Amino acid sequence: IRYTKNIMQASEHLESIINDVLDMARLEAGHLNLNCQTLDCLEIMTEASRTLELAASKKGILFTADTSANLPSIVADRTRLIQVLLNLGSNAIKYNIRNGWVQLSAIPIEGMVRFIVRDTGPGIPAERHDQVFQPFNRLSAELTEIEGTGIGLAICRRLAHAMNGRIGF
Repeated sequence: IRYTKNIMQASEHLESIINDVLDMARLEAGHLNLNCQTLDCLEIMTEASRTLELAASKKGILFTADTSANLPSIVADRTRLIQVLLNLGSNAIKYNIRNGWVQLSAIPIEGMVRFIVRDTGPGIPAERHDQVFQPFNRLSAELTEIEGTGIGLAICRRLAHAMNGRIGF
C-alpha cells in the first residue's frame, strides 16, 4: 500500500509538471484559449480556498480566506483565475514555516480587484525580486526537498496579463 501511494504521488507530480509545461508552451505560442466571463470574486476565492485549506492542513499550516470585502464582479477566465490563486496559495504553503499561516484576501482597487496572498514564509530577498517570474528559476529552492518546476509563477504572470490583469509582490 505504501509503494502504491508513492507511485500515485509521483504520477500526480508528473502530471502537474506536464500540465505546467503544456500551459507554458501554449502561452508562449499564443494558443491559449480563454473563456472570459463575469465572475463573482467571493465564489472564486471560496472555490480556491477549499483546495488550499486541505493542502495547508496536511502541512500543519493555518489557511484562512478573508471574504469580508465588498467586491465587484470581474471579467476573467474562471479556470485560469482559480489556477493562478491555487498556484500563489500553494507556493505560500509549500515555502512556509512549520505552524505558519497563509491568508487569501481581496480588495477593490483602481477599477480592478486585487487578490492578496500573505504568509509567514521566509520571503524573497530584495535582490532576487526581479527573478521571481522567470521560467525555471526556483531561486535556489532546487537545492531543497521542496518539489517544483519553477514555472508556476511565470505561468501566473502570463495568465494574469492574458486576462488584462497584473501580478506582483
